[in-house]
Amino acid sequence: MRFKVDTLEAKKKFVASDGIIAINKEHRIIVFNDGASRITGFSTDEIISKQSNILFDPTLGENTIINNSLNSGEIFSNISLRIKTGVTSNLR
Repeated sequence: MRFKVDTLEAKKKFVASDGIIAINKEHRIIVFNDGASRITGFSTDEIISKQSNILFDPTLGENTIINNSLNSGEIFSNISLRIKTGVTSNLR
């Protein structure tokens, strides 16, 4: 599912300075806001509907955190992710 915001007034309500990324149970990225784009260097069009491993390095155990969250419904924050240069950045 992709969220579409059509009006400027509606867009103002959805502005967040933090990077927000949401992943569905198929590990596809379904939300990638401007903050996430600014942090990672990826545009929304480059990331939306892609597998989450494009951002999260499976060798760092981040997939365990993601899987636990998807199974329990818990929200997590401060996780290492890849930035466009290919380097993994620890944002903790």
